[in-house]
Amino acid sequence: MVLNTNIQALKTSSFLSVNTANLAKSLSRLSSGSKIVTPSDDAAGLAVSTRLASQIARNEVAYSNVTNAVSFTQTQEGLLATIDKALRRMADLSIFSQDSTKSLSDLGLYSKEFGELQEFISKSIEQKFNGINLFSSESLSLAVNEDGSIYKLGAVNLTDIKYQNVLNKPEVFNSPSTMVVATDSNAKTITLTVSKESYENAIKSDSLTLSNLGLTNGVLGPISGGGGLSSSDSVRLQLMNGTYTIKSTTPVSTSSTIYSVTLDASGSPSSIYGSNVSLVSGTNAEFKTGFDITTPERAQSALTRVKFAIDSIAQTRASLGAVQSRLTMTNEQLRTTNENLSAATSRITDTDVADESTSYAKLQILIQSGTSMLAQANKMPQYALQLLQ
Repeated sequence: MVLNTNIQALKTSSFLSVNTANLAKSLSRLSSGSKIVTPSDDAAGLAVSTRLASQIARNEVAYSNVTNAVSFTQTQEGLLATIDKALRRMADLSIFSQDSTKSLSDLGLYSKEFGELQEFISKSIEQKFNGINLFSSESLSLAVNEDGSIYKLGAVNLTDIKYQNVLNKPEVFNSPSTMVVATDSNAKTITLTVSKESYENAIKSDSLTLSNLGLTNGVLGPISGGGGLSSSDSVRLQLMNGTYTIKSTTPVSTSSTIYSVTLDASGSPSSIYGSNVSLVSGTNAEFKTGFDITTPERAQSALTRVKFAIDSIAQTRASLGAVQSRLTMTNEQLRTTNENLSAATSRITDTDVADESTSYAKLQILIQSGTSMLAQANKMPQYALQLLQ
């Protein structure tokens, strides 16, 4: 029995320190809900859980990307549905206009509605989603998983000619300052000499509207300053104003930038025919290309275009449906993957409260017992004093 070194007290103190540290760790786990409070608790587990947590976060971003893409395609589909409805009504109007019992006034009303629907569809094509064109020739890319794999949303291109053939809105011809207006009394035609751009507009059109012909700065009469139109020319041009069926479009020569557009003027008065007239600078005239259903012939041509556009819209909507199905499956996959990854992370890092509570109770008892035993061990040297009495 010694006085200077109390071995029993040292051992008891050591046990008490270990149990106190373990109790503190148990308290941290229970309060934080995490099994790994410090890296030393499970170094390998910490590394794995960190990688899994990063993967889960990236998947959540990918899920957000795909959800936005679904919203984008749903917006496209909504607009395509209304465009399809407008096209079907245009087809109805085209057939209505091919009825010889309808008056010119009736045909005009049908044509007015037809034109409004054209304008509606043209505006619909210009719609945007968060500043991005809904209908364009460019496909959109998005990352659809945590690895950053790219999926391209197919372009829904309503600016393609197969749609523009029916959706096209009237295009104003270039400045008529050098345009020649020629008439042929035998063929009953009016021929305009136009630029390449105006020629290309005419190619995709069925009719052409002439307005303000014969006006000089808004006034009927000859152009001042010499070299302009005569008064009789102005009157004759004024009588040409109206809408005509485009009969033909022809390049003047393969090397020239000048082209001609020939109009069917069989219903025009004979007074429009005469010598060629050059519309020089200062002539206030408008030439608009487009197509309408003001005659049974134009209505038949319009119906052909509209039917083709309806078929194209149907195929586009079917393709869009396939894309939506793919995106929906991708979203489900991302959700399932994140659920499983979260479960794996939980098994590594989350505290089992029932287990830890049992350990906590055990450590409390050990600390209470250790504290009591340390008090007893500290009394051991007193027994040595009794031997000296």
